[in-house]
Amino acid sequence: MSPQGSRRKDKISPTVPQISKRMLTVKEVSDYLNVGRATIYRMIKRKQFPAFRLTGGAAGDWRINIEDLEHWLRKKSVSDN
Repeated sequence: MSPQGSRRKDKISPTVPQISKRMLTVKEVSDYLNVGRATIYRMIKRKQFPAFRLTGGAAGDWRINIEDLEHWLRKKSVSDN
């Protein structure tokens, strides 16, 4: 494979570090919002908080897209005023 081919592939698909910078764990969100993880899980269960599962089943890891979190925070701060 030529070096040009590998550079082109890098431009087409994002790398894992780029994607992971946009995704937060429940722990990271709870630390950021200064609330307990149980609160975040409860809000996710009640569909009050934007999140998605990486894997299926009850033991799946939840992730929160940072853009969704920012949008949710803006919406909450406007609606609470």
